[in-house]
Amino acid sequence: MDPEHYYPLLQAFSKLGKRMFGKQWAGNEFKAQKPSSMRAAAEDASIRHKEASEALMRARSASANPDFQRSVTQELEKLSKPTAAESSDRSGDHQIPFERRIAVETELRRAIDSGELVAFLDGDVALDPSQISGNRHFRLDVHLSMTRIPATLLGGHRRHVVVLFRRGEFDDWLEDNHPLQLDPDSKEYKAQKARNALQRRIDLNQTWTKVAFRKWARTELGLTGYRAGKIWDAMVPESWKKPGNPGRKN
Repeated sequence: MDPEHYYPLLQAFSKLGKRMFGKQWAGNEFKAQKPSSMRAAAEDASIRHKEASEALMRARSASANPDFQRSVTQELEKLSKPTAAESSDRSGDHQIPFERRIAVETELRRAIDSGELVAFLDGDVALDPSQISGNRHFRLDVHLSMTRIPATLLGGHRRHVVVLFRRGEFDDWLEDNHPLQLDPDSKEYKAQKARNALQRRIDLNQTWTKVAFRKWARTELGLTGYRAGKIWDAMVPESWKKPGNPGRKN
């Protein structure tokens, strides 16, 4: 297996997330947790802090030693500060990233289950969708780029394995199912419109001269002549570039 020809699960997850959510995608959704789990952690920490505070206050009241009372007061001041769990318990901050994470994981799982995407376990075993479709023991651990598989899937000797996708296959699936949504005012959007227009001419074998194409792209789309020329050079058939061919210059 050549690693350069594969996307690890986490990388595939990130690429899909960017396509599905565009500028809303923060990049750290893979570790977003369910807000209710955070609230439970915060509530548990709050209870433990309250119990510790009450115990310290009882100890301070029972002692006549000023040094001990001072040290207890310092500990109480520390306990009065919010914990990390309490500080992060803002449901609005976590609910949306968590929903994005689940949406992307769900779409990946759907594509694997349907056979649209072939997942490779450790890079050499192509996953048969019929073996895991609807199986609750098959779980994607995106943050680890691994999957938890049923015990019987690989002979029972491995439960967690690396999951990979072939780059070309994944990119093709991504383009077919989640095409890039570009800002109409962006240079890339305008360049893509120019490519589409030029491709239609190529498909119909309707020669478009380089000069005419550059002028059209500049006038209609606002592209620079340099960028339009680069697009023309990269796309047109070699026959259009030969000396004397009407598509070369005029």
